[in-house]
Amino acid sequence: MSLNSLLIKIFSEVGTVTENSSSVTRFFRHCELVYNNNSGVSPYLMGYVMVINKTVFGWGMTGLVAFMVMSLTILSAHAKPSAPQGKALVKNRVVIELFTSQGCSSCPKADRVFEKMTGRDDVIALSFHVDYWDYLGWTDKMASPVNSKRQRDYARARGDNSVFTPQVIVGGEISLVGQSEKNINKAIAKKSREQGNAIDVSLRENDKSLLIEIGAVAKGQPKGDGTVWLALIKKKQRVKIRRGENRGKTITYHNVVHELSPVGRWMGQKMKIRLPRKHWMQRGSDGCVVFLQMDDDKRRIRGAAQLTNW
Repeated sequence: MSLNSLLIKIFSEVGTVTENSSSVTRFFRHCELVYNNNSGVSPYLMGYVMVINKTVFGWGMTGLVAFMVMSLTILSAHAKPSAPQGKALVKNRVVIELFTSQGCSSCPKADRVFEKMTGRDDVIALSFHVDYWDYLGWTDKMASPVNSKRQRDYARARGDNSVFTPQVIVGGEISLVGQSEKNINKAIAKKSREQGNAIDVSLRENDKSLLIEIGAVAKGQPKGDGTVWLALIKKKQRVKIRRGENRGKTITYHNVVHELSPVGRWMGQKMKIRLPRKHWMQRGSDGCVVFLQMDDDKRRIRGAAQLTNW
């Protein structure tokens, strides 16, 4: 309830306050009622403001305006903070990776599903283009053999040797078909429930540096060593495909990883990494993501942060 609405409500309920004790009592009771309904204003403070101004009403409109100004000033200074508006801040976000290709006819649908993921505040979404479909007639200029190797490394870690496009990896562990939005959402929810084992990761910038901070293992959390990765991304790229399975289509790709580099080694201790901002900005990207990935067989990602604008 706004302060203006609060005062109007009190005036309408209580009426003109005089030295009559019953009116003052009724006023205090109404203040208490409003307070209990989470207005956040102390009834005693409101009562004090009204009592010290109770004679003002005898001064006409000028006095009434003076009372309103004084009341709003005092109440604003002492009101309890209101609940924050808008979306809740998400401390730890789930990383999803889409392995895709401009030369794969099954990928455009997955690319559209992935686009939705980039708008979520509980997810960090990264798109890795692979090069093993280039022989079909269209060379994907966003693709890299490094991305293809990353996908194969995931398959070996899982033990299923399953490499395909479009493939989504959630949290470094769960493999899914990229078109299945329902299953991807379920996997994200599952990983979100496991965030008690997450490690705090933050990413900040100033004029000269990128500052990465990684938290320490908390008591009761699983231990282990990990690699701190920095992914340089292009948030949006539109491509007209002239040959191959997607010939004639124009597709917009999102959060495309152009470069993925190890920038630190984490061994369970709190750490800071400072990188020269200018050096990384000159590589054709307009955003970056940092994530902590464990070096064990599971390859789980335990923390991540994103910087969406350079």
